Amino acid sequence: MDHKEREKKLKEKLKNYTMDELLDLVILGLKQDMIDKKNDEQEKAC
Repeated sequence: MDHKEREKKLKEKLKNYTMDELLDLVILGLKQDMIDKKNDEQEKAC
């Protein structure tokens, strides 16, 4: 599957989400990023 096709499918999926759901997804993503960064820092500290 090429990039444009994937993008199109993603946009179709996103249309089904409400604004609140999208915000939740973004916040979850940010939290996961922060957790990943913390884990990386802890591994480096060891």
